[in-house]
Amino acid sequence: MTESQLKSKVKKMIREEFPDVWAQKICDRFTSGLPDMFLCCWGIFVVMEGKTPQNKKKNPLQDYTLERIRRAGGVAGKYHNVEEARQMILEARERAEKIR
Repeated sequence: MTESQLKSKVKKMIREEFPDVWAQKICDRFTSGLPDMFLCCWGIFVVMEGKTPQNKKKNPLQDYTLERIRRAGGVAGKYHNVEEARQMILEARERAEKIR
């Protein structure tokens, strides 16, 4: 599966399972270091970066950005399949429920 196919599956999962979550594909080939998708999940900032097993390239700037977002209180990470992306959204929901 290509990264493009993986990202399409994740976007479909979000639309079907979490219709109240705002998700936007942000990055393209001209924006280095930013994660692929930005989401707002029940008031929690979430960023996700899709990676396939074929893409083993390290991107230190991307790793730095994900870490900064985590330190600022957001949910940030890489996903390799739809289930890992779903878990990040569920983590955001758990955090939002604790705040309320």
